[in-house]
Amino acid sequence: MDHNDPSHRQNTIFNAQLTAQLVSALFGSQRYIAVINVPPPIIHGVEGVESVEESERMEEEYTESTDSAEESIPSDPLPRVRPPSPTTDPPLGLRRVRPRSPSEVNQMVLSAKHARPNSPKEKEIDYRTIELNTCLTLYFTEEDGHALLLNERAEPNRFVRNVISRLPHGVKDRMIYLARFMRNDADYYADEENDAFDIEGKKKLLYNLRDQVVAAYIKEWRLRAVFRRVVHRLRIKKIDARSVEEVDPITLCAPEKPVTLYDWSAKKKFVFDAKSLATYIESKLLYNEGGFALPIYPSNPWTNVEFTSTQLISLYYQLAAQGELRWGLVTLHKYNFNKTLWHRYHHSALTMSAIKNSLIRLDSFDARELLLDFILSKVDELQFRSSNRLDQVYRIAIQKAPTHWYVEECKAIALIHYEAEHFGYNRVHTINQRCLKLFKKQKEFVKDMTDRGLL
Repeated sequence: MDHNDPSHRQNTIFNAQLTAQLVSALFGSQRYIAVINVPPPIIHGVEGVESVEESERMEEEYTESTDSAEESIPSDPLPRVRPPSPTTDPPLGLRRVRPRSPSEVNQMVLSAKHARPNSPKEKEIDYRTIELNTCLTLYFTEEDGHALLLNERAEPNRFVRNVISRLPHGVKDRMIYLARFMRNDADYYADEENDAFDIEGKKKLLYNLRDQVVAAYIKEWRLRAVFRRVVHRLRIKKIDARSVEEVDPITLCAPEKPVTLYDWSAKKKFVFDAKSLATYIESKLLYNEGGFALPIYPSNPWTNVEFTSTQLISLYYQLAAQGELRWGLVTLHKYNFNKTLWHRYHHSALTMSAIKNSLIRLDSFDARELLLDFILSKVDELQFRSSNRLDQVYRIAIQKAPTHWYVEECKAIALIHYEAEHFGYNRVHTINQRCLKLFKKQKEFVKDMTDRGLL
């Protein structure tokens, strides 16, 4: 018999359909479904098919026979019969289908209910917004996350990169910013079923966000510290290559104890003598006018530009290493080189230092007037005026003989007076007793000034 004969193929299909109907009726259930493995002869040019019309007719017969086989399966199941032994091969063209339990059916229903609708393109996660458990929402721009030393391979999380790129410059503000993530454990919930995919994506990306942010912050700033040291060494090397002879700008001599300062803005190197620089900084901080403290922030003697906080820190440790620190710079360092705060807490000390320096040096008109006002007020108060020319005598003595023994005693009594007045002490009796004892020697003082030719 020729197996390519169309009549033979048609008989084979009929026998398979008949076998499926008999098996279905025998077992009385839908556990076995007939599957026809014989392909339809629809390919033209195959041996045994004479024309296109004959091939189309054979396709129609194949389709009708398949439909009749499916309709022959009874809709109402009959009493179940124990299936054949597993060792027995199933009939040709049949496959086994395991029955599903009620729990599996419920699981299928739930999964179908919560299944995401098929869409040609899944909804992307918005990397510009982070909602934290601390009821805070952070918004980012497209430029955030790019100005980092960490690359995509070292830190692939886009949210973490955005967070690190927005860190403030100040240490205090930076800690406040990082504190927003300390209580965040990345538990996110969807308000709607359509947001389920986004929330799941956020859970995956923001899992344990606090640890990821802190770890990325440490990596980023360690890298920045390493690169900063490299850049500083390159700058110092370039500046040292074109440096000139080292001369201290205050003494105009070669420094005995050199203190080096690099100015990145001017791209220059400055060298000072430690002792002269410490004295210069102290004189700026203790500057006064007429007994009133007016501290000036230290500046570079070469450029007359105020030192930055970084430069002052460098100078502080270099002067400490040379053993040339003064009171002003030491106390200013305790207040982080904040002149306003330092002046507020050391106002009394600065005021008394200003009065003392003014009375001792008498190098300004205000300082001389400060001492003269005290002497004349006490002369009038104690009624010890001996002549009308006494005011002119004291004025000339303070100006031309500031180190005379009589003027020096007036300075000491005036210092006690202004100190008691500043702190609210009652030293009137002591001051008056010393003034009476001193004023009894006015005649000797006037005679001595006349002998010197000053009067």
